[in-house]
Amino acid sequence: MSKAPGFKTAKGRAVKEISKTQSAIAAANRRITEIQQNRRGVSQDPNVNWANDAIQFPRLISELQAVGAFTSQVMIDLRDAMDLNDVEILALVDRADRTWETIKEVVFTR
Repeated sequence: MSKAPGFKTAKGRAVKEISKTQSAIAAANRRITEIQQNRRGVSQDPNVNWANDAIQFPRLISELQAVGAFTSQVMIDLRDAMDLNDVEILALVDRADRTWETIKEVVFTR
């Protein structure tokens, strides 16, 4: 079975476009990481980091999760206080945990 004329050319163009797209995505991801790190203001100086709420709040929430602080009663109280459901509360906890993990990677890999 022979392929239609121009198939190799079209396939080559598609491969090049995919490669360019993948490169653009990788560059965008690197830029997002850079922006996130700068926004958080992660420093090698522990005193600077201690005073940075964008670091300490996710740290606190992540550590509360790690020690099991989000009990059934706490979740009920949070639902009432925040007017959120369990899924929304746990999504916030997850975001804080992911943020704290990213911060730790930045601090401890410099």
